[in-house]
Amino acid sequence: MNLRSRYLAGPVAVVSAVAGATLLSLSPASATPSAPLAARPAATVSVAAQEAVLARPTTAGSSLCVPGKVVRARHGACAVTTVDYRVIEVPSGKVLGTGTITVGYKETLNAMSRAWKLVAGIELTDATGVVVGDTTATTNIACTGGCTSSEPWARPLVKGTPYTHAFTVSSAGRGTDTTGQAPVVTIVNPDATDQAAPVRLDSLGPARCDSDPLLRQFGKSTSGCVFKDVAASYDVYLTGHGEDQVARNVERGQQVKSLHFGWYGHGRVLFRAPPSVAVKNRQAACGKTTYRKPFSCDEYPFAATYQGAFYFPSQSVTMKVLGTENSTEGGLRSAMYVSERLLYGDSYWVFVVP
Repeated sequence: MNLRSRYLAGPVAVVSAVAGATLLSLSPASATPSAPLAARPAATVSVAAQEAVLARPTTAGSSLCVPGKVVRARHGACAVTTVDYRVIEVPSGKVLGTGTITVGYKETLNAMSRAWKLVAGIELTDATGVVVGDTTATTNIACTGGCTSSEPWARPLVKGTPYTHAFTVSSAGRGTDTTGQAPVVTIVNPDATDQAAPVRLDSLGPARCDSDPLLRQFGKSTSGCVFKDVAASYDVYLTGHGEDQVARNVERGQQVKSLHFGWYGHGRVLFRAPPSVAVKNRQAACGKTTYRKPFSCDEYPFAATYQGAFYFPSQSVTMKVLGTENSTEGGLRSAMYVSERLLYGDSYWVFVVP
C-alpha cells in the first residue's frame, strides 16, 4: 500500500512557511549583516544545491552565494534560503507529509545592457510521506518598476535532485528606472484540496537601469544596470598603469587625513559630483600652484566629488605629478563611471593596488 492511499482519510490542505535569509550588502569588499528577515535561519544547503544556484566571485574574490544569506554587490546578488512544507489532513490536522525545499536565486546585472539573467535553483532537500513523490514547484518573477521577465518555470521535485533555470529580465525604455524582481514560488501537491499561498522571495535589491547620455563609451551613449544602493569600487595602481604618483597621492590622502575619504573600512565614502562642483574643488586645491609643463597639480579627494577641497579643505592633499599621469588616471576613472554606472550623487570607494 502506498503512502497516499494509506494516509488520505479526509480532505487535505498544504501549509508552507519561509525561513528567511539574513541580508548582507557588499560595499564591495566585505559584508555587514542587517536584521534577519525572519526569526529562523535557513538550513545548511547541500553542496549540490549550492552548485545549482551558482557561486560567482565578487571583485574582492569572495563568493556571492552564501547559505542562509541574501548577499548583494554592485553588479550581482544571490540568496539561498529554504521553504518548509507540510501536507495535513483536514480537520484532524494530521501531518501526511513534510518537506524542505531549498531555493536559490541569483542575478548578475549587465552594465552595458538593460537586460540580464536571474538564475533560479530549486531542490527538495528533505521529504517524508506524500511529499516524497507528489510535489511540484512553479517559479515566476514578480517585476516592479517597469521590468519584465520571461515565462514561469515549473518542475516536479525529486528529493536530492537540484534544478536550475535562467530567467531573462529586462527594463525597457531610456529613462532612469529602479526595478524590483522577486522570485515567487508556488508549491503544489495533488493530494491537497487547498494549496498553500505562493511564497515571495524578496531582498535581491533595487536594480537601477539608466541610459544616461553622460555615461559614454567610445563616443557613444550606453545603457546598463547596477544595484544602486551598494557603493562602487575604483582601483588606482601604484605601478604598471601610468598613474604611479597619482596613486601615491591617493594613498597619502586616505591614510594621513582624519576622515580617510574613500578608504574602505577606515573612512567615509566618496560621492561623484558634476563639473560645476569639480571646478570649485580644483580651484580650492590647486588654484595657487604654478607648476609648468610637463607637470600638473593632482588633488585628492578627487575634484569631481562632494568631498573635495572646496567643501573639506583640511582633508585635501595635493602633489606635483606629470600631466600625463593626471590624464591617464582621469581616463581610467571615466571608464569606471561607465562600468559602474556611476551617476552624479552615487558613492564609491577607492582601492590603492600595488
